[in-house]
Amino acid sequence: MATEASDVSLDLTKEVLREVSPKELILADQFDPKQAAKGSTAKGPLGFGVESAVPLLLPIVYLFFDGVLKRVKSKVEKLGEETADAVVKKISDALKGSSDAEKIDVDLIEKYLADHGIKKTQAGTAAKSIAKVLSKHAKTLHK
Repeated sequence: MATEASDVSLDLTKEVLREVSPKELILADQFDPKQAAKGSTAKGPLGFGVESAVPLLLPIVYLFFDGVLKRVKSKVEKLGEETADAVVKKISDALKGSSDAEKIDVDLIEKYLADHGIKKTQAGTAAKSIAKVLSKHAKTLHK
């Protein structure tokens, strides 16, 4: 089950990278989710030190999605399927909506990325992409 969640987190991360940082996609195949929390980005040495040269979106976006999925899974287990569906619908509606809720969510995601070392301009672009990916997949994330 943990592998399933890791795979989903990595798939969602790749979706964001395709849009905002396509050059990092090559790193995704070597990405080791178990090492992400420790600050490492790959299985074994990459050979050219890219992860220490620039802050990468890959591990930060992955950890964001992994955290979201773990929280959703936890809520589903605690609340039951019907209640969890209602929670996920609210999240989806907020992300899709034209109200201030969408802006607040994107701002919070942008702050998360910036707090983890991503430059403000890239964090803003990535946050919008993350919100779009979350919105697109919100109905299936808890299953």
